[in-house]
Amino acid sequence: MSVTHPLPVIGIPADVREVGVHPFHAVGEKYVNAIAHGAGALPLLIPAFGPGRDLDAMTGHIDLDDLMGRLDGVFLSGGPSNVEPHHYGGDESAPGFALGVQWHPEWRVRDNPFSLALFTAFGDAARARAAGRTLDRTAATLGV
Repeated sequence: MSVTHPLPVIGIPADVREVGVHPFHAVGEKYVNAIAHGAGALPLLIPAFGPGRDLDAMTGHIDLDDLMGRLDGVFLSGGPSNVEPHHYGGDESAPGFALGVQWHPEWRVRDNPFSLALFTAFGDAARARAAGRTLDRTAATLGV
């Protein structure tokens, strides 16, 4: 895929994972690959916002509305940090029982035409948003 316009920016929220004794903010490589090569966009890893062992909570430090306004799309991978209901004021998942059904279109995205079509459409929508944001900035610069 050749780049003729600036790539749209798609945010991917990270989970916190322990690597040895250190916490790291991480995103699975398959998600980065699907956004970069399937959607044709620039993946931007968004750190987890909750408090960590070495990290103060970033809530209040980073304006989420501003962050979302800078992105052309958001990809939720389904990790615990971005789907667990208690993070959004809901009840915590029932202990000992969970049922989840997930289709993984990001897995080998370039080998599956249906998955590739899904991510291509996502990239097209992100490019349309990026183009609209560029027009808005140009109009604001020109005072239109």
